Amino acid sequence: ELPKPNITSNNSDPVENVDSVVLTCEPQTQNTSYLWSVNSKSLPDSARLELSLDNRTLTLHGVTRNDTGPYECETWNPVSAGHSDPFTLNVL
Repeated sequence: ELPKPNITSNNSDPVENVDSVVLTCEPQTQNTSYLWSVNSKSLPDSARLELSLDNRTLTLHGVTRNDTGPYECETWNPVSAGHSDPFTLNVL
């Protein structure tokens, strides 16, 4: 049974067009798939968005006010699935 995932950020007040932000879907669990969405849609195809190999971290390079979110992450494995609460980015 997977715990409810939550999203953490390495930068709570990033500056527009200056900072990059790394969002992480916690906790890390073995044999789990991670899926990100923003505004209840799949991630846009953008050169500024970078997913880690296991999809657990999402890096936003040079954030803009359009990147505020809300972001959600889903986790699933063969026996259960979890869904985070929405995470909204504050861009200064």
